[in-house]
Amino acid sequence: NYEALADIIDNSLDPDVSAKNVWVEISKNMDTITITDDGSGMNLSELNDAIQPGSEGRIITNHDLGLFGCGLKSASLSMGKRFRIITKKEDDNFYIAVFDLDRFDEEGSPVVPISVCSQMEVDYFNLKTNNSESGTVIIIDKLDRIKNKQLHQFTNILGNHLSEIYRYIISDIEDISIHINGKKLESADTMLLS
Repeated sequence: NYEALADIIDNSLDPDVSAKNVWVEISKNMDTITITDDGSGMNLSELNDAIQPGSEGRIITNHDLGLFGCGLKSASLSMGKRFRIITKKEDDNFYIAVFDLDRFDEEGSPVVPISVCSQMEVDYFNLKTNNSESGTVIIIDKLDRIKNKQLHQFTNILGNHLSEIYRYIISDIEDISIHINGKKLESADTMLLS
């Protein structure tokens, strides 16, 4: 679960996304995980590409960490049966996509609906991104594969894990912050260099 969340956060920290803040929220009863960034967001074409299994439309650059187009989907689905993406690129519409395995089973077709957001979804986006002009909110729910159901323990392990993985980003790039349930992460000094 911790690696899956790090994989999703990688997308937010990609140089092409330019997020300054990444917020991870785990609900008190461990039934929803939300990952939000105030980066560049996605337009309709980019969102459609992001939710298609094994997407081919992505242009790979030297800065990209994910090369196979499966990171967001496999990471999200490794924790729960549904994820929703609310996203907005500057000077574009708000869009929402819903990837729901239960719905696929019921309808027998893996079609992922994308639509323009309702006012309630726009308000939710604005709340989560602190009214950013652009960004992405990923809501993972129907969590059926979370190994550790103790919120305090889960957030502590996740925080330690992310503090170590992103220690250079957190310590070297002053204007990038990662938060877990409202707490800003500090860089982990695993080698005790300081």
